[in-house]
Amino acid sequence: MHKLLLIFFFQLLITRSLACDCASFPPLNREMFSANSKLLVFRGRVNQVLDCNKIGTCNFEVTEVFSGHSRQHVFAVYNCSSLECQMNFVPGEEWLIYGEYIQVEKIKVEFCSRSRKISTVSNNESEKIAFGYSIPEELEWLRTHLGTHEIKPDNENRLLTHQNEKPSPLEKIILLIISMTSVIAIILLTKKFLR
Repeated sequence: MHKLLLIFFFQLLITRSLACDCASFPPLNREMFSANSKLLVFRGRVNQVLDCNKIGTCNFEVTEVFSGHSRQHVFAVYNCSSLECQMNFVPGEEWLIYGEYIQVEKIKVEFCSRSRKISTVSNNESEKIAFGYSIPEELEWLRTHLGTHEIKPDNENRLLTHQNEKPSPLEKIILLIISMTSVIAIILLTKKFLR
């Protein structure tokens, strides 16, 4: 009986430890950046982390853009529900982010991307094994081969035009009256002409 429990425990442990095993990363090359028009690669600082409801959202202040176009602030969505594959952002941290645009001003960042925290105390050897480059080497590669792109200033009016706005209670009543009047007019005209 003890052997069965021990085997079950080890099986569970192995399954848990391998649950988010990412494929190895290919070497960096220019083609991987030009092939994806939705790709945004930048260096930035976490400003704010919003609540997690399976999908988390955080706001980055962009300091350097290597691929794609970006404004000063970008929202990133990420998986925050899975224990094995969740990303963890903390305000004040600096990150190298590889994300894809899913909406205007919003990108998706995945655990199995090249995105990682820029740490002052980094282990260059483990980073080289996992990513092929340490953070300083990868940043230098990006600057040398892709250059840095202009960061566009934030425009509050532009952000508002891409968001749904809820009508006020008075606007809801007016819309309801107009809709009901239109339906009644269509019914009356249909009855009049289809006799």
